[in-house]
Amino acid sequence: MSRKILLIFLLIIFILFGASITIILKHLDKEESKSLTFTHDWFIILLMFFSEMIGLPLSCLFSNKSKKEEDSEQESINEENQDKYEDTSDTEIRNKKAKKYLLIIIPFLLDTIVTFLSNVSLDYLPGSIHSVIKQMALIIFTLLLSKFCLKNKHIIDHYISIPIIIIGSVFVGLSIGFNSIKEFEPKDIIIGLVLLLISILLQSIQMIFEEYYIRKYNTNQFFLLGFEGLFGFAFNIILCIIFYHIKCENDTSSKYNEIFCTKGGDNEWRVENIIFAFEQMGSNITILILIIVLIFLIAGFTSFSISIVKYRGAMTRNIIENFRSFLVWIYFLFPWVKEGLRENFDWYRLVGLIFNIIAILMYFGIFKIDEKITIRKKIRELSQTRDSMNLSFDLLSDKKQEEEF
Repeated sequence: MSRKILLIFLLIIFILFGASITIILKHLDKEESKSLTFTHDWFIILLMFFSEMIGLPLSCLFSNKSKKEEDSEQESINEENQDKYEDTSDTEIRNKKAKKYLLIIIPFLLDTIVTFLSNVSLDYLPGSIHSVIKQMALIIFTLLLSKFCLKNKHIIDHYISIPIIIIGSVFVGLSIGFNSIKEFEPKDIIIGLVLLLISILLQSIQMIFEEYYIRKYNTNQFFLLGFEGLFGFAFNIILCIIFYHIKCENDTSSKYNEIFCTKGGDNEWRVENIIFAFEQMGSNITILILIIVLIFLIAGFTSFSISIVKYRGAMTRNIIENFRSFLVWIYFLFPWVKEGLRENFDWYRLVGLIFNIIAILMYFGIFKIDEKITIRKKIRELSQTRDSMNLSFDLLSDKKQEEEF
């Protein structure tokens, strides 16, 4: 019972933190400082990995084994290896540990590429198309990878819930309005779709790899999160320094400048101007507060996310994350939200919310269709067995009567 309560708590906090991150990022996009809006995609990625480093102290705090137990276990393993294999040495053990750390490079690289491609694709696509395709494709890709790569078993309830979620996502897209697609050129839409699908596929691979890594090494989930954040933070600091020295054309009318570059206080366009990001934070206290809150929210979100992946798998994480967009929508309905960010109530999104609730209840086994089908199947098999037994008994009786006759 306590495990179920823990899981429900993780899912609720995960949704709340994820929705809060989206709300903070939308507010940041509208904040101005030094006569320019705060648009620093690579700086936000850097903050994301900085926040993930919270996994390092959490890994020590929630470690399943003490240091003494690990040392004694390692000694016993070494003794067994020495008995079985004469060639086993300390070098091989160190190589295995090195491999365990080096494999963490894969998820942090995927995370960096996914975040960048997703942000760029959003500039080429309407928000409605981007949201709908991301929700649908992420679930489908994760399901396929989970089934064929990790060999996870899925019941009928899981397969039925996915089309229902897709229908709900379509209603969400209708609520935002697909008419906005007319404002985009066909070439841009194709580029955006390709980039988005690549990012979704890589994100699915990342989540499945994290689930595989935790299973293979039977490690604490925060160990993976912490070192992923450490490697990612170090890597992106180097990237931000390089991007600061890469200048773009000083063309204010260029669409590609707005997508791939950011303008600094010196009117120079760079791929990323991390120095100007700190200047804007110092000049606008609202931006500074939002950034601090964002760091803590990302730390909590990634911690709960990796915990869900460990206990219930990547598929569960992606299914439940659909509620994130609905909470964001509800927040921006309130009158205190700025005029440029406020949204309107519509029935399409409400219907989409109902479909998603039904799908989640089915996925978690509250509506047990699989169990009902299984029971009916067993009853049918039992009745067929009884019929065959009765038939055999009748045939045996007829034969006995013939012999007596």
